[in-house]
Amino acid sequence: MEKKLKKAVFSMDCLPDGKEGNIDGMTYGYTWNGWACPYFTYENAMRLAELAPDLHLWYYIEKDSFITTDESYDPQEFEAMIIDGVKYYPIGNYSWCWFDMTESEEV
Repeated sequence: MEKKLKKAVFSMDCLPDGKEGNIDGMTYGYTWNGWACPYFTYENAMRLAELAPDLHLWYYIEKDSFITTDESYDPQEFEAMIIDGVKYYPIGNYSWCWFDMTESEEV
């Protein structure tokens, strides 16, 4: 049985504590090394870039993708994906340490 995309709320250590650091997204419920694998709309990806400037995350309009150029890591590119007719960006999906805050009291 194929998993369906569902709404979720995500955070990670570089984001502000509490609700301010939570970002709405979507997930299939899969994990990578125990970490959540999110998908974000353009608006929420831009919010991530604003809340976490140390990620050096920016939107590359020519490729419709988000790119991170943090000097601590190799550059990464997260290209747009259309899922159920909606465009999402899999920022940090299967590579970053995301927390799924959906069931947390801090949502």
